[in-house]
Amino acid sequence: MKNKDTKNKLIDAFAECMGIIKCACDRVGTTRQNFNTHYRKDEDFKKAIDDILEEQIDFVETKMVEGIRNGNDKLILFYLRTRGKHRGWGETTDITSNGETINTTPMINISVVNPKDK
Repeated sequence: MKNKDTKNKLIDAFAECMGIIKCACDRVGTTRQNFNTHYRKDEDFKKAIDDILEEQIDFVETKMVEGIRNGNDKLILFYLRTRGKHRGWGETTDITSNGETINTTPMINISVVNPKDK
């Protein structure tokens, strides 16, 4: 199989396999190592794979929004915790002052006094 033909088949299989490398390699009859080599060395291949991964995220986000519209409590909380942090929905507390982290380390000053100096 020609190199370009393998790359094109890998791209198609990767899309069909929803971004799972092993599945795509098995369908084409090549190895993960071959896939990774193409990804590292061929900018067009890399861009095609990255575009498929972005499409996958779009697909999953769409399904998440559908779930939220259907009242899925877990998805609603997930969305608020990840996208509603600026409204207090995050699971961590951001301690800042004017955009800078507050130093919570106490300052201890120690002065050494020589008894002979008294």
